[in-house]
Amino acid sequence: MSDTTTLVQTTQFSIKELHLILPGQSNRFDLSSVFQELNLFDNLFTPCVSGNILITDAYNLVEKFKFDGNEKIKIQIDKGSELTKAFRYEKEFVIYKMTNMKNLNLTSKTYILHFCSEEFVLSEQKKISQNYTTSYSEAVESILNDYLKVPSASPNRGKAGVGVVYPTAGPKDFIIPTITPFDAINWITKRSVASNYQTPSYVFYETAQMGYSFVPVDYLMELPPRFNINFKPKNLGDNTGEEFLGARDMKVLSNFSLLDNIRDGAYAGKFVGFDTLTKTLKISNVKTVYEKGTTGTSVTTTLTNAYNKENQKYENMHDSRIVVYPFATPRMSAAFIRDNDPDRINFMDNTEDYVFQRKAIFSNLMQRRLQLMMPGNFGLFSGETVDLTVPKYSVNEGGRNYDKSFTGTYLITATRHIIKYDKHETLIEVSTDQIET
Repeated sequence: MSDTTTLVQTTQFSIKELHLILPGQSNRFDLSSVFQELNLFDNLFTPCVSGNILITDAYNLVEKFKFDGNEKIKIQIDKGSELTKAFRYEKEFVIYKMTNMKNLNLTSKTYILHFCSEEFVLSEQKKISQNYTTSYSEAVESILNDYLKVPSASPNRGKAGVGVVYPTAGPKDFIIPTITPFDAINWITKRSVASNYQTPSYVFYETAQMGYSFVPVDYLMELPPRFNINFKPKNLGDNTGEEFLGARDMKVLSNFSLLDNIRDGAYAGKFVGFDTLTKTLKISNVKTVYEKGTTGTSVTTTLTNAYNKENQKYENMHDSRIVVYPFATPRMSAAFIRDNDPDRINFMDNTEDYVFQRKAIFSNLMQRRLQLMMPGNFGLFSGETVDLTVPKYSVNEGGRNYDKSFTGTYLITATRHIIKYDKHETLIEVSTDQIET
């Protein structure tokens, strides 16, 4: 830990606040002198920020504070006062569990306190049973504001806020059937389609920096890259800024898998829809989900073209994945509904637009997934994009000096900040459905 105001080392940090907040009391207990490791997590596929802290307890805090779910922990850490607010972490959590308690010696013990955003605990205490006649995005905002009491503003002083809620296509008429607020938002997320992207790629997640966001992955992939991450040798000069964005280690978590793509319908498949009202059965072939990426050619298209050269077209592989699901499209042309309940047509939810496609989209996105160990950087969080220039690890044969199979723009899908007494590192997972051609 450092108390200096300038960034001398890339792993340096300064704890401004790490307090255990007790219920109904104004006093707080400072944990900065008793913790061994602090982990902070955010993820594109989980609704809330979470974390855990490893405590070495010589004060018998367990007996004094009981840890019955009413305690909170307030965290405020930055990288030096000369840096912007984007490199500061401030968040208040609820402690919900204690694990791994062990006696260290005759005078102390260790245990792990697990914590999460207050809204998750609040969500588990509530149920929504309500009819909505609005767009999915407006329903998400309403749930956050009315049920979880999240203000429509940026996070402030460790409290949650709402980041980006991207508008969804058209109003819908739907019922939330007695489920928790976060389960309701998860239900909505799987059905949402943005009118300008026409793909069901919405995600709902929280970061301490941006708050709660409800956006399509297509939108995230079009954002300008936040950082350009390099793989240059470390500790060779005095350029702290360059080392700050230097990856210390890279691990390939997953790469191209033809069989997984086929099984998940990333190339082609079939949707079988049935309408119980009009007694209509429809079987339709679904073609490749992505035909062109935003910053390069998508993995799907590149591989499809390669297969086409061998006269094996994915258009003939529609039986690779078959989805059977109710749908309401035939009702739009039904004379009885058009004459007796025409407004109903405007609110219909077309399952053909998302039931098959969503799994294929995310399977395609997670095909190329890397794990990078970075110097501690709170500017790296889920939902941001970064540029990677990965060097060649081979004999230099002229031309490019970087590996084009891994170089490109990636989306951060998960972040883990690892903070020990003398070091702060950030572990990120990045994914892309695009490769450079």
